[in-house]
Amino acid sequence: MTPRILVIDNDSAFLMALKKTLEYNKFEVEALPNPLQTMDLLAEQEFDCVLLDMAMPGVNGLDLVKKITENYPRLPVIMVSGESALALAREAIEYGAHDFLEKPIETKKLLNIIQNAIENN
Repeated sequence: MTPRILVIDNDSAFLMALKKTLEYNKFEVEALPNPLQTMDLLAEQEFDCVLLDMAMPGVNGLDLVKKITENYPRLPVIMVSGESALALAREAIEYGAHDFLEKPIETKKLLNIIQNAIENN
């Protein structure tokens, strides 16, 4: 079965690039530019992993990861941020994120982290 990934990011260029990269690597991808639709989409469809941007207009990524992990504790969430800060990464993990990646994302590292997240949940 092809793993399904939900990617949430308001940066449409990054979102589409990530979608193409993941699809090329044999993942089925749902790209969501509006984080406010996340919980509705998760209630309607099953995913194996979520990639979630930290900073989006109107939504705090940390609050959203907490909400996702409280409602779907077996669904791994990988936080993505353009900011490089150990404190942010630590906070994301404390809020329930499986891992934290900085933009730009190295493809091989991303694929390894996603595979690890799916296999260990």
